[in-house]
Amino acid sequence: MAKRILFFTAGITPTSGELAAIAKLNAAADKPYEVTVLNGAANTKYGETNRLVPCDFVAGTVPTIYNAKTVVNPDAIPVQNLPNTQAVVTNGQKITGVTGSGTVANIAVDPTTKAVTVTLSAS
Repeated sequence: MAKRILFFTAGITPTSGELAAIAKLNAAADKPYEVTVLNGAANTKYGETNRLVPCDFVAGTVPTIYNAKTVVNPDAIPVQNLPNTQAVVTNGQKITGVTGSGTVANIAVDPTTKAVTVTLSAS
């Protein structure tokens, strides 16, 4: 099931920075996330005491009533639903402990610890 992110704008109209952040979240929202954009300047309780929009994460200019929720940075979106044999590696990341020599990287992911092992070989 998709995780729900609420993105709050600082006002009625999203700023260019907010639009860029929303676009990043939407790009990641294909399966693991559902992104809903809300006006953060509006009454977040919708006229009722302690009524919050159900969500897993929040982003943007988050109203204080949502302080207990985990804030998502659109530049570092958490990866969801990876199988035990997969890990995320970013461009330019250095992986220590690479062994062997060659031009092919053989990658293994420990299903328990998610530790990544890279062995180089000719093929």
